[in-house]
Amino acid sequence: MKKIFLNFSFFLLASGILLLSCKTEKKENIITETEEYAEEGDETNVIYRLPSPVDMFMYLKESDGTYDKNFMNPGSKQVNYLTKHSKLLNFGVYASDLVYSTVFGQSQESFQYFKAAKALADELGYTEGFNQILIKRMEQSQFNTDSVYQISMDAYWDACTYLEDQGKTDELTLIIAGGWLESIYIALKTNKTFAPNDPIVQRIAEQYMPLDNLLSLFKQQELGDQGKIVFEILYDINQDLLTMNENNQKNLNETNFKAFKEKIENIRKEITN
Repeated sequence: MKKIFLNFSFFLLASGILLLSCKTEKKENIITETEEYAEEGDETNVIYRLPSPVDMFMYLKESDGTYDKNFMNPGSKQVNYLTKHSKLLNFGVYASDLVYSTVFGQSQESFQYFKAAKALADELGYTEGFNQILIKRMEQSQFNTDSVYQISMDAYWDACTYLEDQGKTDELTLIIAGGWLESIYIALKTNKTFAPNDPIVQRIAEQYMPLDNLLSLFKQQELGDQGKIVFEILYDINQDLLTMNENNQKNLNETNFKAFKEKIENIRKEITN
């Protein structure tokens, strides 16, 4: 079986390095290329560039996008997720919300989403990344934006690496899917007026590239019925993105973009309700 290096956590770490201008020894496997490739001389190792909520939210901030806490999934809804499938997807959603609030310097809200993610992590048995030492650090640093960001990065690095080490890449794949959907949902909500050359519109349209890699990762997993449904949803979304990018984005118009936005909103509602 091909070994997958899942760099969702690597992107969290990489963006933390950029934002905080700090160094870490955890960066050896960070991948920045958009394509997948095999290591030279070893075709059993495939590395994917996967969708990164950090990339999206940092881009929104740099493009003067406004922060709105109402875009996020309320942390109080965590108790509503009873199946493993819903917990995995919404763990990704809360991870994305945590990154969103942290990138925009909302440390107190970041703390609340850290707690929501921890609750789901406990239910899923993901003890790595959410130990009591880290929780205490988070409580003591909730008013310090830089500290909250670094602690969040450490938590998700440990949790995601744990899943990969345990051979639970099928679970991590669903988490990444939930995180990507939430980041696209927030980006679409941030964009108020359609214009084909708007930088946020362009960033959204470009998501077919990392999403295509995520779909490739899905194909490497032994998916259950629910996992297959998520794959089909993501495949359908990617077809819409590819259509909008055809013929030098001839189909990237207000009608298609509005329909795409409504589709994402309905999917996100289905996942989080």
